[in-house]
Parts: sequence; C-alpha cells; structure tokens
Amino acid sequence: MQGIMILQVAILVVALILVLVWLLGVRTQTPLRRVNDALPKQHYEEVKFRSSDKQCCGWFIPSRDVTSQAHMTAPTIIVVHGWGSNRAYSLRYVDPLYDAGFSVFLFDVRCHGDSEEIPASSSYTFRDDLLAAVEYVRSRSDVQQDAVGVVGHSLGGLGAILALDLGLSVQAVITDSMPIRLRTVLQSECSRIHVPMFPLAYMVMFIWLLRARITPQLFKKMNVIHVLNRNAQGAKIPVFFIHSRHDGFIPHSELQYIIDHVSTKVEHLFIDIEGHSCSEKDHQFWGHVIPFFRQHFPTASEHGMAQRS
Repeated sequence: MQGIMILQVAILVVALILVLVWLLGVRTQTPLRRVNDALPKQHYEEVKFRSSDKQCCGWFIPSRDVTSQAHMTAPTIIVVHGWGSNRAYSLRYVDPLYDAGFSVFLFDVRCHGDSEEIPASSSYTFRDDLLAAVEYVRSRSDVQQDAVGVVGHSLGGLGAILALDLGLSVQAVITDSMPIRLRTVLQSECSRIHVPMFPLAYMVMFIWLLRARITPQLFKKMNVIHVLNRNAQGAKIPVFFIHSRHDGFIPHSELQYIIDHVSTKVEHLFIDIEGHSCSEKDHQFWGHVIPFFRQHFPTASEHGMAQRS
C-alpha cells in the first residue's frame, strides 16, 4: 500500500513538473506586446497587409522627393523590429534613412504591436511577415523596384536571413544584433523573465518547436550558416552584419560564429556601444549602413528617384 502511495505521489510530482515546464515554454514563447506609443515625425500612411490569414499593421513613410513631386519613385528600406518590440521602437532608425532620401516602411510582426495574434510566434513568423511586407512594398507605385532593402534588428534580422532561402526579393540586407542559434534566443528570454536555463532548456526548446509546428526538417533549415552559404552560391543578395561587443542580451559571439563558419567573406562591423537596442547611436553605424545601401542600389543617374510610368 505504501509503495502504491509513493508511486502516485511520484506520478503527481512528474505531472506537475511537466505542466510547469509547459507553462514556462508558453511564457517564454509569448512576446511582450508593447503599445505603439510614438508616431513618425515625417508624413506617413497607416498601412494594413496580410501575412498568412492574419493582419499586420505598419507605417509607410514616403521620401521627401516622393511627397513633393508627383509620379516619382524612391528607394525603400523595410525595418523589422525584434522579439517583444514594435514599429514605434523602430522609429530610432528612421531619421537618418529619411534624410538620406529613402522611403521607410515599419511594421508590427504578428503577436507584436497592433498586428493580430497567432498561437505561437517563432523566427519563422518574422521571416514570413517580412516576406509579406516585401510583397506589400513592391505593390506600391511609388517604390523603386530595384532598390528595396531591409534592416532587421535582433530576431527581425534572423527572420530576414531565413527569408533568403525563400527568394527574399530585395537588393540588400543589414542585420543589427542578430542571434543565430535557438539556444541563444532561449537563454536571452529566460534571462528577461529571470528563469534559469538549467535544467529545463532543452525541454522548453522542444515545447517551442512543438507549439510553432516546426518539424525536425524545418528546424534543420534554420541553420544560418547553411542559409548564408546557399545565398552566396545562388541569389547572392548582399548582407551586412552589425553587432556590439558590449551587447549583454545577444552576445557578439553570434556574429563571430558567422565570420568563422561562412565559406565566403562576411561584410560586418563590430561596434562598442553598451546595450542590445542602441546600435544606431554608435558613430560608426550610419557611416556603414547608408553607404552599404547606396552601393547596392542603382545610382540616381542610372535609375534612382525615377519617374513612375
């Protein structure tokens, strides 16, 4: 009788642990939904577009040239925020891009800001929403079709890289403070909610994959090194990586891992500013970002700021 009671208690304890681990997995996979509490200083349009069967919300900020002159197009930069962020927080990128003559498109990934919910967010959510955003941008008559770029912060950068495998239709990509390994993302999220990684990390990762319906085959395709090597051999979309050596959330070793393992030369910049979401404040940041886009977009004399037909 005592043995049966011990067994029952043991089963109850195991069941309780599994429930707690499941709840932890759900919590760490549920991004903090921040309110868009700021608006662009520039003239902008409220935008809604579909990603899968859900609605995403954004702001399109046309360049000065497009606003002031009829029948003009402009090079356009799509900004993708990170996990638990939103388009309002991406406004920190807008002024230098706008002043350089670009139109800028900011949007909320599903489960963030004003965009609709899905059961479980993942890096593939960021990938798919970016692809939908690119499709929307390219549907506009005021966008220069051969001059579309992406700035992806953190998980937004990872989504942009994963989108390369699905024919991301842009001319240049810049990642800012990007994680490349699921374990790094989990470690950062556990740190945010003050939960230790050990001994639950791999159980939580399994829950993440299960809830997001990421099969082992899809998980294998999440290998950033393989994606970048395939891009170098195929589409050859230029990518520039930026990471701070003093990022306490996503370590700069993620970028170093890319440099050490990608088979081709990796264009990159290490900066020395403190924090995960403030690279744009470093004096070197815009000195590389703006020239990188201009390098890979047609010049004004060739095509830029062209008249719309």
